[in-house]
Amino acid sequence: MTTELLPTFVAGALVLVMATSVLGKDDKPAGSVDPAIAEVDKFIAAQKIDKSSPGWKTKLPKPPKLTFTKDKKYVWVLDTNKGTIKITLKPDVAPMHVSSTIYLTKLGFYDGI
Repeated sequence: MTTELLPTFVAGALVLVMATSVLGKDDKPAGSVDPAIAEVDKFIAAQKIDKSSPGWKTKLPKPPKLTFTKDKKYVWVLDTNKGTIKITLKPDVAPMHVSSTIYLTKLGFYDGI
C-alpha cells in the first residue's frame, strides 16, 4: 500500500453488511437479526463502554469469538472519499478476525478516521 492510497482507506465511514445467504438456505424471515450480530450487540451492551472518555479505543475488552451462520456471506463495506470498497469476510477461515472486525465496526471504532 502506498502512502498516496492511505487517505482513501482512512477517510470514510465503515459499515458492516451481511449479504443474504444462498436463496432457499436461509429460513429466517427478512429483516431478522443475524445471530453473530445479536451476540456482539449483547456483548457491547454488557461492557458499558464510555466512548466519551479520552482514549476509550485503547481500553477495549477482547470480544468473544462469535457463532456465525453457515452459508451466510459476511461483507464489510467501507465507504471512503474515493468510493466504496467491499471486503468478503471469512468466518470459516478466521473466526476471531471476523469477530473483531464486526465488534470494532459496531462499536464505532473506525468512525471518523
